[in-house]
Amino acid sequence: MELIGLVLAIPGTLVASLAYCLCASSVLNRYPKLHLPILMFSPIMIASTALEFVFYQRIGALGLYNMVGPAYLTVHDINFLLTAPSVANIVLIGGHHFDFSKAMRQGLAILFCWFLAWPTVFFNVVVDEDLFGIDGVGGPLVRKQ
Repeated sequence: MELIGLVLAIPGTLVASLAYCLCASSVLNRYPKLHLPILMFSPIMIASTALEFVFYQRIGALGLYNMVGPAYLTVHDINFLLTAPSVANIVLIGGHHFDFSKAMRQGLAILFCWFLAWPTVFFNVVVDEDLFGIDGVGGPLVRKQ
């Protein structure tokens, strides 16, 4: 069953990326005052996820959890949910500086968002299984019900 979910994650993240990028493009066009805060926040999200991935490669999910504590789960979830949209935001806003058309910015944002979204889904599954076990059984941590 898990394999079906992982296979469906690829087209699912494409649809989510498409929906997010089109909505974000519309909002960002209407509210240009959002550009600066978003451009400041987005690289922080990307750096946070990159840092998490580097630490994951060095000490694993359990090592991160032991180092940071339960806050690691919150940080991981925030990284998981906001990293791909952050990349899309940078492309949508930053594309103005490279003289790309609106359609080109949207297309690139969808592609970059999607190419980052599905690996983050897989990474989220790996971290979850490292901490809680396959199907939430047999891992070093136990989910609170």
